[in-house]
Amino acid sequence: MLMNTQMQSRSYPLNLATENELLSVMGIKADKQIQARLAAMGIVEGAILQVVNRQAANGGLVVRCGETRWALDKSVSYRIFVIPATREEN
Repeated sequence: MLMNTQMQSRSYPLNLATENELLSVMGIKADKQIQARLAAMGIVEGAILQVVNRQAANGGLVVRCGETRWALDKSVSYRIFVIPATREEN
């Protein structure tokens, strides 16, 4: 997925987010297989995520998407671009 220039300047990879931060997914830069796997998890453009736990040793994250928690490895979380969620999105 290609993101427009304005989105690229505001967004950052999910793996840079801090714990408890609420985020809005702006885009996913990955192949169709990874995008399909993330979509099955509910992680799509516009989804609201919250970083529950950062796994410092391996760079992975535990994120909440809706009422479900998912563990993402560093290579996947690096491909998900986010911005802080606005109050209206929460």
